[in-house]
Amino acid sequence: MTASALKTIQTRRSFSYSYYFAAPIDSKPVLFLAHGFPGNHRAWRYQIEFFESRGYGLVVPDMLGYGDSSKPTDPVAYIGSGLAGDMLDILDKEGIQQVILIAHDWGSRAASRFMNFHPERVSAAAFLCVGYQPPYAKGADWISMSPTLAQLAGYDIIGYMRWFAGEEAARVIDGERRYESLINMCHPEKPELWMESFCATDGARNWILENKRTGLPAYMSQEDFEYKVQLLRKGGIAAPFCWYKVLVTPESAQDDERVLNVKATQPILFIGFNKDVVARPEFARAVHQDTEKLVGKVTDREVAADHWGMESHPQEVNNFILEWMNEL
Repeated sequence: MTASALKTIQTRRSFSYSYYFAAPIDSKPVLFLAHGFPGNHRAWRYQIEFFESRGYGLVVPDMLGYGDSSKPTDPVAYIGSGLAGDMLDILDKEGIQQVILIAHDWGSRAASRFMNFHPERVSAAAFLCVGYQPPYAKGADWISMSPTLAQLAGYDIIGYMRWFAGEEAARVIDGERRYESLINMCHPEKPELWMESFCATDGARNWILENKRTGLPAYMSQEDFEYKVQLLRKGGIAAPFCWYKVLVTPESAQDDERVLNVKATQPILFIGFNKDVVARPEFARAVHQDTEKLVGKVTDREVAADHWGMESHPQEVNNFILEWMNEL
């Protein structure tokens, strides 16, 4: 992965995107990799190296709000059709007619909306930890449904989302420069610590207010940790938190209603990470079995990893994706 492969574009919405690009070799497919919170294109460094060396084309952006891409702080900028339109603009600039989507975390929402709004541009899609996200009717988003989800999970599985989507979180983290604590909360030494932070009522808030730290997980070097922290020092957290805030805006529900009855027809690969206590694989599988929302063939795989399996277990993840693509 070289800096010379980084490109920029201004989309029709006047947002600037930075993205890693590699042209395909010998008519290989182009892969569009969409990362989640709180990273940038480098979250896919092991996938970039693996698939580029095998001739696959790559489009790997810093998603809106991250890295060297624009960082609007109006949550409405992050509605599904807007993100999908930005993705379309990148592909049109590169003259790419169709891609295989590979998405993780919030990237799964962007990839899902690209499938909904521009299905002709997607040949297949792979979802890591967070599965395909069908359009939501008003009041059916994760945050609004948090009491129901907590009952199903047996704990406050998305308690952190309510705080991230409020006003205090960004004010505290940016104002107090609590970036090390935030990145450490996202990447703790032991994955079960998420039960104290992400999955406990006020757990994330208390973690940040107390400026907690732990050791680093085995897959993360000190250099990797500092890189992630520096991204937030440079750009702040207000824009990334808009990925949470947009869920409860009326504009997001209205936008999703435009494609509420659209069914995903493309082949899908789901790779669940069975140590992830937030994006539990069984929740994604329940959606994938709903034929009212998804009718494409679903291939299901699992890795013994926490939320960051593409970084901690890249060989397993990459091989699952490669085997699946070879069978398309």
